[in-house]
Amino acid sequence: MCPKVGLSILTWISQNEMFSPSGEYAESRPYKIFISLLDKWEIGSPLTETLVYNAFNAVMQLMQNPREGGEDVCIYGLCFSAFSYFLFS
Repeated sequence: MCPKVGLSILTWISQNEMFSPSGEYAESRPYKIFISLLDKWEIGSPLTETLVYNAFNAVMQLMQNPREGGEDVCIYGLCFSAFSYFLFS
């Protein structure tokens, strides 16, 4: 598979999971997966470039419209910390 195709598929899946979390698992799951991929810079860097702004929008949407039994805001703070290098460097 071409790396660009793989990146677009991974980005699409991540965006869908961030904006419409499944009730089958915690709403923070896509963010935890994204943060874990940042350790693999060859994956994390291009994924961050394509996903960071959409991830921020999804976090803001979840914070403004929390779901019943939703996760703590800590995971979102972790995302902001992880993205800050990309945004402010």
